[in-house]
Amino acid sequence: MIKFDKLFKILEERGISQYHLYTYCSISRSQIQRLKTGNVNVHTLNNVLNVLQDCTLDDICEFIPDKKEEEKEEEE
Repeated sequence: MIKFDKLFKILEERGISQYHLYTYCSISRSQIQRLKTGNVNVHTLNNVLNVLQDCTLDDICEFIPDKKEEEKEEEE
């Protein structure tokens, strides 16, 4: 799973609201919702990083292995 909690923390720290993203930055409400659930496409990530300008993908997201994968590793 990929989580974007870091992104929302950065947005809050910088005072960038979700309203600002969809009104002025061409990021739709549905794309913002997808960021919250981790189901987002690369185009959206590109747009978000262009808004933030000084961030990388590592700065805005975190990879957490699925539980199924963890269980398989434990069995081995």
